[in-house]
Amino acid sequence: SLSTAISAATINDGLRGALAALPGVAAAEVLENDTGAADVNGLPAHSIACIVQGGDSTQIAKTIALRKTQGTYTHGTTAVTVYGESGISSTIRYFPPTPVTIRVAVTVNALPGYSSGVADAIKAAVSAYISALPFGEDILYTRLFGPALLMGTTDAAKFHIAGLQSAKGSAALGTADIVLAFNEQPQCLTTDVTVSVV
Repeated sequence: SLSTAISAATINDGLRGALAALPGVAAAEVLENDTGAADVNGLPAHSIACIVQGGDSTQIAKTIALRKTQGTYTHGTTAVTVYGESGISSTIRYFPPTPVTIRVAVTVNALPGYSSGVADAIKAAVSAYISALPFGEDILYTRLFGPALLMGTTDAAKFHIAGLQSAKGSAALGTADIVLAFNEQPQCLTTDVTVSVV
């Protein structure tokens, strides 16, 4: 729970919990690079990166400034100036998630009862699944079949999936897992999903 995270022993867990508890914040994560060189995520040496979805930028920056380890550099694309009790200013940086569009193409073999309504249901299910994934989580190809199959609905018996491909942004459609950066937020509208009958 949020209250448990706020009282957690580690500073980063406490920071994550405090950020997640801010009004309007849907999700928050804190990454740390405690080494002397840039890490695989591009975080500079001895820095933290806070990824915060939603919320007020000033409140977010003040919370980071209050709870981070003193002297730790904050890495991010959004920079906010905050002032301490003595009036000294400092710049706090964080990442709002970067939305990335995920496209999916499903081909189906139609069975008795299949209609455009079934295709719309497939689009809605795939769109909802992808859009609900947290930022930074890779999109595993085989897991896209779950929502596309409409399991547990009467429409599931009206088609077979003949093929499924996906892609990030304008990349070519394929069957590989889609790797997301730590601050990328997958989004998929129903218009990003196509369903074709073969």
